[in-house]
Amino acid sequence: MHDLWSLFFHLAGLAAFLVAHGTSAGLAFALRGERHPERMRRLLELSEGSFNVLYPAVLVLIAGGVAGAFRRTYWSSGFVWVRRSRTPSPGCTRSCFSGRGSS
Repeated sequence: MHDLWSLFFHLAGLAAFLVAHGTSAGLAFALRGERHPERMRRLLELSEGSFNVLYPAVLVLIAGGVAGAFRRTYWSSGFVWVRRSRTPSPGCTRSCFSGRGSS
């Protein structure tokens, strides 16, 4: 039964992350075509507000995944380590895609 709760939190975190990330990405595309400063400011405020959902969703996603890995003893199988090695850290992602360092 506890496995289902960790799976639920993992998938709920994933769903919330995808919604918040999609909102921010959609607003970024809308911002590209906007020319009025007041509308641009509103779009940026909405995009900034989506981060209030995005970061807690990532924490719930990770917590559910780690809890599930402990419940099902995936740590010894190597699955978690392979999966983690394929997930870039936020600092690496920021520096790779922005052309700047992670500071």
